[in-house]
Amino acid sequence: MAEKKQINVRFDGPTLAQIEEIERLTGKSVSEILRESVNLSNWLHKERTSGARILVERPGSDTPLREVVFKT
Repeated sequence: MAEKKQINVRFDGPTLAQIEEIERLTGKSVSEILRESVNLSNWLHKERTSGARILVERPGSDTPLREVVFKT
C-alpha cells in the first residue's frame, strides 16, 4: 500500500467555490475530488508531452469535436 501523507492546503474563494460545487454535484469528499484532480492533471500532462491531442466531443453542437488547447 502506498504511503499516505496528510497535507494542509489553502484555496482562494473562487477555487474553494468550485471544489464545493463539485462536492455538491457528485457527493464526493474534498479528498476524493483533489485526488481525482491530481490524477487527471498527471494523465493530461503525460498525454500532452507524448504529442497526443485532447479532444472534446459534443454531439449535436455546431462544432461537435473541439481540441482542448492548454496555456503553457
